[in-house]
Amino acid sequence: AHRGAADHESATAIMSEVMSQVSASAVVRGTVAAAGITVFTTWALAVGNGDVPMDFLPMISDTFVKAPESYVSRWGIVTVSTLLQLAVWFTHSYLRAFAAPTAAWRWFTLAHTLVGSASAVALGIVGSVSDKENLVAHGNAATTFFIGCLVWQGCYTTQLALHPGAAASRQSLRIKSACAVAASGALVAFFTLAGIDLMGNYRWVAVCEWVVAVGLMTSVYSLSMEFEGG
Repeated sequence: AHRGAADHESATAIMSEVMSQVSASAVVRGTVAAAGITVFTTWALAVGNGDVPMDFLPMISDTFVKAPESYVSRWGIVTVSTLLQLAVWFTHSYLRAFAAPTAAWRWFTLAHTLVGSASAVALGIVGSVSDKENLVAHGNAATTFFIGCLVWQGCYTTQLALHPGAAASRQSLRIKSACAVAASGALVAFFTLAGIDLMGNYRWVAVCEWVVAVGLMTSVYSLSMEFEGG
């Protein structure tokens, strides 16, 4: 009887572990899929309706302004924000379990998790309030999202690199590191060019924004490698 109970507990623990990995992996993949579908849909609608030019990439926020794309952005980006929030806390649980051997590392994990959580909230505001409705609120939220998400990703990439056993593979670390470098460089260029002359540098500012977005999404997607055990 004792052996049967032990076997049952072992099977339950294994099943719980499998389900948590599947759920975490599904969440990060779903986050990126929802983001990609939302942004592509708003861009296609905006171009199709003549709300943004066809001959070059517009800034992502400019595809959220007019109906019907504004309806898509509100529902889609808020959904992405919710999924990202889950991804942030799944990552926290993973790092606590496999890459936080001391109290200092546990505090570090919590600190950058809170930054990531705040960035997810900010993303929801970006989708809910367009730059034509409230430029200050939208701009502040977008800045908070981009910087906060990049800080979070830089921290979890560093933490995984310093605890090699927690990283799925060297390839996983290379992907995350490349995304962090590309997104950081693009974000610096974005603010620099926008600060000099936003409209005069519009095309390059828009390109920088897309590079940042793709870098952030790719890094999040790569977390599925850790959650699936490599």
